[in-house]
Amino acid sequence: MGWSLGRKQGAAAAPYRDGYLRSAAWRDTRRRYFAWVHAQGAVPSCQVCGARRNPDDTALDLHHLSYEHCGKDAAGNWFSRETVEDLVLMCRDCHKELHRILDGSGKDWKGWDRRRASVAVIVHLRGRRPVRQA
Repeated sequence: MGWSLGRKQGAAAAPYRDGYLRSAAWRDTRRRYFAWVHAQGAVPSCQVCGARRNPDDTALDLHHLSYEHCGKDAAGNWFSRETVEDLVLMCRDCHKELHRILDGSGKDWKGWDRRRASVAVIVHLRGRRPVRQA
């Protein structure tokens, strides 16, 4: 079992990638997350390298530490109940690198769940990547 527990690969990823990540439920969650960041008085930035967002927040991804609070209901509609603790703000480059490590390592890490493995990789990446200035 790889680090990226719960992440689907190849064709199995299509419903999540082409369905959920394009759904109104996900767009609303993204909007709420960025509103929360702004309400904290913070500027949205990558939690690995510090890269900042574009004015429309499109330059940053939200990495799921857990898929527990998203999916489809009994009627087949996407739902999104993620909390701010379920998501990590990352630039596209750092997010891709995180998934390269998670999905390609083949490590089990003593049965770690997705959240713990993701945090370990983020800490690792922080030590390797230069911090970007605004």
